[in-house]
Amino acid sequence: MASKQKTVYVCSECGAETANWAGKCPNCGAWNTLSEFKTEPALRRGEAGRGRGFQRPKKISELDTSAEIRFTTGISEF
Repeated sequence: MASKQKTVYVCSECGAETANWAGKCPNCGAWNTLSEFKTEPALRRGEAGRGRGFQRPKKISELDTSAEIRFTTGISEF
């Protein structure tokens, strides 16, 4: 389900963005410089990767690790 568009007000003097319209820019203090813009809603968590080359999970034993470069740290585990 897509969320609705958001409205952002951008100052034509300094480029500051604010969620609410005001007569005076809260950043630079210029009067009557805020213009209204509609923005695309941000993707919700879980929606960002949908429809982009989905692959099924693999078992660890099925992964090819031969191409991985391993570095020795000199620190023993135990």
